[in-house]
This record gives sequence, C-alpha cells and structure tokens, in this order.
Amino acid sequence: MYIRRDIEKILLKASESFQIITLFGSRQVGKTTTVDHLFGDEFGFVTLDDYDELALAHNNPKAFFESHPWPLIIDEVQ
Repeated sequence: MYIRRDIEKILLKASESFQIITLFGSRQVGKTTTVDHLFGDEFGFVTLDDYDELALAHNNPKAFFESHPWPLIIDEVQ
C-alpha cells in the first residue's frame, strides 16, 4: 500500500522546470518509494548502493551516464 506524501505536488511541479532535483531527508521515510511512485514508469533507476555502479560513477562518470541514459533516478547518492 502506497502512502501519499505532501511533497508529491512539489516534486511534480519542480520536474516541469528543473532537469535535476535532489531529494534528501531522514532514513526510511519513503523518499525512494515516493520518487519511484511518481516517476518510476518514465525514468531509469540506478542505486549507488551497488558498489560496481558507485565505482563506475566515481572512476568514469562519462561511462556511467552513457550506461544510464536520461531521465534517470540515482538513489543513495550520499
């Protein structure tokens, strides 16, 4: 069951004007779930919890973005 969040309208409006949106907050509050709910059908998804993806992003950002075309959700950026 998905729990609607007040920030949904803000994220949708921001996505109309900005190519990059950063969403941060406390652990386990539904950030990834919300973004996936709003954009998951239209956006690719990659998590930097995957050490291979993290290493690629760090060592060869060009190859990272070539392997993950836009639009893209990047999770666990911290």
